[in-house]
Amino acid sequence: MNRQTLRYDWFVNEDGTDCEVHEAYLSEAGLIEHNQHVVAARDAWFRDYAFDHRMSVYGEISQQLSDLFKKHAGGVSKFSFVQGLEQAAPV
Repeated sequence: MNRQTLRYDWFVNEDGTDCEVHEAYLSEAGLIEHNQHVVAARDAWFRDYAFDHRMSVYGEISQQLSDLFKKHAGGVSKFSFVQGLEQAAPV
């Protein structure tokens, strides 16, 4: 069981040709832990179905994780937090 995964949501467009996966973890360790659980299925999906794979990160990440994304996903777009609601919405 992955105790650090907060969200793992899949979104598919109307004609089924485009998919987005939104993931949220408590920490970078959570992403790495999750990856260990899904590596076989993920490798098959990317081999057979995923084209033009892109990753985005919202917040700061380590150089180690940035290098890992570059190696396995062709890089990452990083977005820094600017402004939001004063009180977080319940999850």
